[in-house]
Amino acid sequence: MAGPGVAELRDGRTRRSARSRERLVEAVLATIREGQAPTAEHVAARAGVSLRTLFRLFEDLSGLWEAVRLRIAADVSTLLEPQAFEGDLPQRVHALVRQRIAIFEAIAPFRRWVDPREEQYPPIRQGRENLDRALRAQAAAALGPELAAGADALAPAFDALLSYESWNYLRTSRGLGPRQVATLLESAALRLVAPPGRRRG
Repeated sequence: MAGPGVAELRDGRTRRSARSRERLVEAVLATIREGQAPTAEHVAARAGVSLRTLFRLFEDLSGLWEAVRLRIAADVSTLLEPQAFEGDLPQRVHALVRQRIAIFEAIAPFRRWVDPREEQYPPIRQGRENLDRALRAQAAAALGPELAAGADALAPAFDALLSYESWNYLRTSRGLGPRQVATLLESAALRLVAPPGRRRG
């Protein structure tokens, strides 16, 4: 019986490499979720590969972080897909705030670990900038007419109100739960963008 051909062996190695890369990315994310530092040694051990294999699959740690960034981007991509925000202003604000909070809840463990170390890993900074652009586009899709009709400072103020930083402050420094944060941000966002005659309270 003939043994496996060269192409079959090559395909097998490619699949094994892909699985090892996937395990390394999963190891980084799992380690961060547990509040530990994802050092190269720890990640390799958790993924069940040698340190040498890690640096064969990823030339350096920036390459690994880029793979991690792409995984997170894929995980939240459905929440960032353009959608039709329908209904009156309160309904559109409600939908936008809920969608925004779902994104922040998904990325929070990762952001809390990497934000202080952003300068060390350029892919992380790029990922944050990409997300910020996507969130601005999301707000424009939901509230374009209201934001355009407001003062020049309205859009930046709205971005700040519904930013990850505002959400994280309320969740961590103020100790509010997800529903409390959603209610607070929805009320504040509506007051900010509603025409004066339609503001509540």
